[in-house]
Amino acid sequence: MEFDNKFEQKSKSLMEIENIDECKNGIASKTKHTYSVESSISLPATKFFEKSIIIYMSSSLRYWDFTRLSSLSFDIAVTFVGANNLCFIDMSESYGEIYTSTVRGLDNLKILLLSGNSISNLSYSFFDKMPCLETLDLSRNQIPNDLMSNFGDRLFQKLTNLQQLELSFNFLNSLSPRTFLYNRNLRELFLAGNRFQQIPFNLQYTPNLRVLDLRFNDLTTLTADVRYSLDKLATDNKGFNLYLEGNVLSCGCHDIQFLLWMKLTIVNMDLDRNYSCIDTDGVSRYTESITDLGAYWRKCTGESFLWFSIIMFCLMFIGFLLCVFVTKYKTYIISGLLNVFSETFLKKPSNYEIGVFIGYADKDYQFACHDLRQFIEDTLGLTTFIRDRDLSPSTDLASATVQAIDRSWRVLLVVNETFLSRDRWFLFMCRAATSALTSANPKRIVVLVEDQLHHRLPAELSRVVLEDNIVVTRGNFLDYELKEKLRTRLVE
Repeated sequence: MEFDNKFEQKSKSLMEIENIDECKNGIASKTKHTYSVESSISLPATKFFEKSIIIYMSSSLRYWDFTRLSSLSFDIAVTFVGANNLCFIDMSESYGEIYTSTVRGLDNLKILLLSGNSISNLSYSFFDKMPCLETLDLSRNQIPNDLMSNFGDRLFQKLTNLQQLELSFNFLNSLSPRTFLYNRNLRELFLAGNRFQQIPFNLQYTPNLRVLDLRFNDLTTLTADVRYSLDKLATDNKGFNLYLEGNVLSCGCHDIQFLLWMKLTIVNMDLDRNYSCIDTDGVSRYTESITDLGAYWRKCTGESFLWFSIIMFCLMFIGFLLCVFVTKYKTYIISGLLNVFSETFLKKPSNYEIGVFIGYADKDYQFACHDLRQFIEDTLGLTTFIRDRDLSPSTDLASATVQAIDRSWRVLLVVNETFLSRDRWFLFMCRAATSALTSANPKRIVVLVEDQLHHRLPAELSRVVLEDNIVVTRGNFLDYELKEKLRTRLVE
């Protein structure tokens, strides 16, 4: 396949690594100690039993080539006798599918190449009798994912000397997190061509790891914990190589820390750290094209902070309005709550001796004493208090006014230019009326005010009087509209 060829050209073959060279250099320069099964090997003695096979070998054999055999499988127990010096076995592309037997006699084997065998059935104890194994190639084998995700740690448990492991192109999507718990000497790990979305094992179990090949997987980002572990490996081992080519990484707003780490880390990475990635808008680009991470961060967070600021401003504004509303209508709010839970808290006209206290300017007694009084008493059936009628000249006007307001169901203030500007009792009556306002009678004060004087009402009065109880008039005369407004505010 073109993809495989491209990968092979850029990969370092396990046949070229140092361990294999050392093993092959240990073999005599003549080929008499290196055998190919297809050509010159001759097994001197082989004994078959019911479920096992014994193979006798020459003690001088160092390198055994089993490549491209047809359907070489290990479905019965195999014991090698005389293989004390055998350090290298190559069974690549032998099309073996079953590796479930127990293999004995390879106690000194260092290198085992099993790539391209399509192993569909692998026993998790297959490598138990190979304690000296340093290099293992299991690439292109379609190893069952369930085996690696459930028994990965058991499969390599006995390989404590393992230094190089090839698991590329097995279409694996997960490994047991403890897979390399017993392989602390592991230095090079090749996991290219799989389906990993994250580094699939715990890096703390591989303190001597120097090469991690994750090319052509499904990685999008690396978590903060993984990045920390990679930096620690690079520091402790004075160098660490991470290969990420072929992964479509994420360079969206939520991965800014990952992009920053790639620029600053001491980990050696392939392609000069310039990988293909997908940004927040779904556009394909390269990581190195994001040169100014500060500007990129501002672009990513600007919209979020704008909405946050708008929401906070709205909440503060609503809070301000609530404070103003509660301050201005505190009495009515308390009264409304009392009214909801129990109407017995609210007073009625029968609780007061006087129906309506009428406050007015001395010069406007005609309107108050005749027109208003007659309408309230004759039409509405409420009693009234009018100082010019109900108080003698010797009475203390201030005390009598306060007492009359306290005894009245409603306090009706007739506000005109004369009462507002030139009557010395105006502010006194306003303050006495507001002091008598309680939650048991929140609509106690009613104000008749001319339209052009509405804005001149004292703040202490307009702050506590319900807006509906401020009745705007067009002069001192009663028409039908004004009578209806007075009826709803003085009686109900």
